[in-house]
Amino acid sequence: MLTLDEVRSRIAAIVEKEPDAVRSCQYVRSGKPHCVVGVFLSELGVSMETLEYMDKDRMFIGQWQVPVDVTSLFDEDSRTFLGDLQRSQDGGSTWEAAFEYATNEMESYVG
Repeated sequence: MLTLDEVRSRIAAIVEKEPDAVRSCQYVRSGKPHCVVGVFLSELGVSMETLEYMDKDRMFIGQWQVPVDVTSLFDEDSRTFLGDLQRSQDGGSTWEAAFEYATNEMESYVG
């Protein structure tokens, strides 16, 4: 199970490659990971089929009905961070801005 620090480090590496990316709220598009959380989950080994299922049912990473094979990959603080990241990105933020938002939100949660 990944800790918050590990998740942030992996997300930072993804964001560094495409800091100005602005993508619609889809985990997968045209058979490839699309949003920042979709890319992250794919790199962790979550299958395209699972990501497509999550898209079809419009699952937000913080929801309880996200498949257990996804939520068991990281701890509760990480799920909160990923939820904030996803919410910001889905609202039209660049990946870099979404990462900064989620990081600031976590600092306010955990002090």
